[in-house]
Amino acid sequence: MLMRFTDFVLNFPFLVFVIVLATIFHGKINGLVILIIVISLLSWGGVARIVRSKILAEKENEYILASISIGCSPFKVITKHLLPNVLSTIIVQATILFASMIVAETGLSFLGFGVPSEIPSWGNMLAFANEPDVLQGKPWIWIPPALAITLTILSINFVGEGLKDALNPRSRR
Repeated sequence: MLMRFTDFVLNFPFLVFVIVLATIFHGKINGLVILIIVISLLSWGGVARIVRSKILAEKENEYILASISIGCSPFKVITKHLLPNVLSTIIVQATILFASMIVAETGLSFLGFGVPSEIPSWGNMLAFANEPDVLQGKPWIWIPPALAITLTILSINFVGEGLKDALNPRSRR
């Protein structure tokens, strides 16, 4: 039942849904708040699907079945066996999702559907740099926000990969 709801959420066209909600709530609610809520509500489905498949695969391992057969409580099986083996996947997926949420906010703000223009964001900075008079007078003005976006996304992904390697129980000695 929960995965059917996840499939339902994944079937929403993300960009169209965000643009419609941004248009409906424009001026009524803070644009940043509605953007955070909509991106959060529509982004978790992929992670849920990956984590569920990883847990279903782990549940079939012999050590899990053996711990269940000797009478371990479900809480102990989850905390001692399932969670340590799935935690690295959850962390990597969360960091990838966080990075993609930053890109989504930047893109929507660049298009004018995200954060209001009076609030500074990387998307608004890029939108300002895309104006014709700015492009003719100062064509380099887009470089700082673009570098900030790129470096932030790369560093988030590197942190996620490092945490995956550190938390992977199969790589411990």
